[in-house]
Amino acid sequence: MAIDWTKYMRRPSLRTTIALAAGLIWASAFPLLNFPIGAWIAPGLLLLTGLGTDPRAAFRRGYLAGLVFYLVSLYWLLHIPFPIGNISAWLALSGFCALYPATWMWVCWKTCPIQFDSATSTNGLGIGGGPIRLSGNVRQAADQLFNTSWVTRQVWILSCAISFTALEFTRGWFLTGFPWNFLGASQFRAIPLIQIAEFTGVQGVTFIVVWVSLSVAVGALLVVARPQIRFAWKNEIAPALLVMLILVSWGVTKTMRPVQASDRNITLALVQPSIPQNLIFDADESTNRFRQIMELSREALATDPDVLVWPEASLPVSLSKEFFAEIMELITTNSTPFIFGGLDWEEEKPTDGERKFRPYNSAFYFDEHGGHTGTYRKQRLVIFGEYTPFAKWFPLLGKIFPVGVGFGSGELPEPFIVGQQNARIAVNICFEDNFADVLRDEVKSDTDFVLNLTNNGWFSESAAQWQHAANAIFRAVENRVSMVRCTNNGLTCWIDEYGRLREIFRDENDSIYGRGIKTITLPLLPSGTERQTTLYHRYGDWFGWMCSAITVLAILRSRFKKLPTE
Repeated sequence: MAIDWTKYMRRPSLRTTIALAAGLIWASAFPLLNFPIGAWIAPGLLLLTGLGTDPRAAFRRGYLAGLVFYLVSLYWLLHIPFPIGNISAWLALSGFCALYPATWMWVCWKTCPIQFDSATSTNGLGIGGGPIRLSGNVRQAADQLFNTSWVTRQVWILSCAISFTALEFTRGWFLTGFPWNFLGASQFRAIPLIQIAEFTGVQGVTFIVVWVSLSVAVGALLVVARPQIRFAWKNEIAPALLVMLILVSWGVTKTMRPVQASDRNITLALVQPSIPQNLIFDADESTNRFRQIMELSREALATDPDVLVWPEASLPVSLSKEFFAEIMELITTNSTPFIFGGLDWEEEKPTDGERKFRPYNSAFYFDEHGGHTGTYRKQRLVIFGEYTPFAKWFPLLGKIFPVGVGFGSGELPEPFIVGQQNARIAVNICFEDNFADVLRDEVKSDTDFVLNLTNNGWFSESAAQWQHAANAIFRAVENRVSMVRCTNNGLTCWIDEYGRLREIFRDENDSIYGRGIKTITLPLLPSGTERQTTLYHRYGDWFGWMCSAITVLAILRSRFKKLPTE
């Protein structure tokens, strides 16, 4: 006996349930659940919840799914040791980011070749004037969709994948940007697939995943709506599947190429102190922190590395001259260069006669003789975490938020030229390895590798560390450059130019969050050679901007021209 599925799909409660499920499946694609197939399911499933409704109703379901996704995937914000602030940040950021999938749903059903008529909607929703009048019956809506030509449907599916990519790209730069957990980043372990990032950035991976997901969803809908046409679904998924298979085949070939041998190597001793965030701000704990990290450093130096590295914010703020002298003695005694993260201060121009100093989140390089030869100041600051917007013009804002006016923003530095190998290192701090434009500006043709200093101690032992590293992997592929990450409590690792996690620190309990050291030997550029420049490195986010332009044109076209139907 056939099941009348349409009577269930008419119920708003089931649509809501499916939207909730789509949000949960979407979140499952990211660490710590690590179910990357979820990224290939969620967009198509969510799209179908808008079938037979108008764009406004689709917007609401997109918002619901997006809210669930962000609340689940960003739960680690609740670990920030400020009880009121962490809940506010979690809700506000999730609520804001959910607007992007909501807008995507609106765009998809606004540009759909069929439109729903509010006059016949069982929900009392809809827009009139479309080329086809639909009842509230979902089967009828599906029939009308498949009455359009195959080309028309393929164009719509493709435009929906493009608009998803465009809106995700917009999230990465709008209002300083939040380029975290892009859909494509969930595929960080699918090494052959992510090689396309050298041309398109992570947006190319997002586009392929969404395109396949939507094609499969429409193909599945065709099977349910017209079961008498047994194999018609193959035509719906063929274009996206073919392109994906071509890209994966190329990626396999790319990653199987033999690595060019190098006559230059560098050994790095990475210290992971695993300091809880509440102790970082505790002046009384400065001595204990310092002793712990110095003990780890002596253990690291016993391996005879070329460079000793500490993570972001590893140096106590209240460091005394005695402690600093101890560090210098450690460097000079072992003749080992030293890179570490700490605060840098610069006097501001006095405005009221009082001397004021602006802090900078910085990285410092001391050579083997104890000479200070390089400083990097973090350029891309975390909103409300490291700076308060408009606080200079509205001083009251600086008093409301704990960070006050906040840190100063640095300018693009010269690379750290380190050790006897003269290794040229591009340095960035924490969240900056999520911003593709920061890495593009830093990486030059003679850059040997990127060094990221991170403190994720804010988020305890959560998914934040893995999600952060997953996002950073794409910076290595986009620029074809190795990346080394030295962190406070994970993920301390080495990522090669193909995005492979080559070495990961784990403590004696096999945890990435614990205290210890990781020594790695990293190949540098062979003498007399330069790094091959990728298309992405040369032209940046051309793919993201192209998707954005196409999306705007599709919206304009939907307003002034109706898509043809058969």
